[in-house]
This record gives sequence, C-alpha cells and structure tokens, in this order.
Amino acid sequence: MQFLAFRKKSTGKWTNALFTTADDSFDAKQTASRRKDIAAALGIRVTDLEAVSGATDPRSGTYLALPVAPPSAQQVAREQAYKDIEANKDTPWGRVLRLLAVADGRIEA
Repeated sequence: MQFLAFRKKSTGKWTNALFTTADDSFDAKQTASRRKDIAAALGIRVTDLEAVSGATDPRSGTYLALPVAPPSAQQVAREQAYKDIEANKDTPWGRVLRLLAVADGRIEA
C-alpha cells in the first residue's frame, strides 16, 4: 500500500488530503492531475506544490488553511430572507415576507 500527500514547497505545510493505493506506486498522470486540482483549489501555482508518496502517511507538522469560498448571491438572499422573517415573525408582515420568499424560491416551504 502506498500513500500520497501534497505540501507547499515554500512553507512545508501539508494539505489535508491523503490518497492511497494498493499498488506499489501511483500513476504519474493521476498524481499530476490531483496536484493540479489541489493547487487550483488553494489558489497557488502547480510548481509550488510538491507530491510526496511513501509506504506510510508522510504528513507531519501543520496543515495549510483551506480557502473559504464566498457565499453565492442565492445564499446571501436566503439568509436575508430568514433574518427578515425572524425579525417580523409575530406580525402579519412576517407572514407576507415568508410567502414572498417561498414564491421567489429564496426559501423552501
């Protein structure tokens, strides 16, 4: 069994991704593809990411912080709809806001 992990060359920090295979080694094309995908997700160049494989989990030390994607416009609208409804839940206006949010597809019934 082999383990495959990736780390940023400049900091030595590991990604929190670990791949395994029952074979003696990883396919080079598959490793390159994973390296490219992880680099893109982290927003760094592929050349800044190093692939490390071994018979045991090679990761030790600290992990890279994963980027947090900003909320979509739909998520923002949904959260605002919930806040508006909650702020007015005991009023007729709150019931109207809920009906409008459901009709607009911002929240589910």
